[in-house]
Amino acid sequence: MANLTLLAVATALPELFVSCLSVFSAAQGSVPAELGPMAIAGSASFNLLVVAGMAVAYASQLTAVTQTNTFLLSGLFSAVACIWLFTVLTITSAGYITLTEALTTLLFYPVFLFLAHTVDFFSSKKEVDLNESRRQICRHALQCIAEEHGA
Repeated sequence: MANLTLLAVATALPELFVSCLSVFSAAQGSVPAELGPMAIAGSASFNLLVVAGMAVAYASQLTAVTQTNTFLLSGLFSAVACIWLFTVLTITSAGYITLTEALTTLLFYPVFLFLAHTVDFFSSKKEVDLNESRRQICRHALQCIAEEHGA
């Protein structure tokens, strides 16, 4: 859970800062500058291309990802977030965001963190149980081989 929170803060903080700066520096009653949306697009491009590229470049070995449940939950929440954003901006209150919509959007994140932690916890527990089952099978097989060969 700490990894998800740290990742979210580290990747979203620069664009959040620039967006807030753009909104609050605009004159009272005027339209905010377009710096905010451009910062979000630029930061997302940077995160996608440079951060992913550096992660691949510095990978020392090829590893298999066995626990994909949290990843799938993140993908599901990303898809739901896109649908929610589209719905809020075009259907329910086109052109502006109400306080209820803002609070609902804000509450999605703690729900996501709780579900991700729960999924990760139970996935880890299941893998530990599976590893113990594999060890027991190996012990039994070794005992059978030892008995068969008279050791």
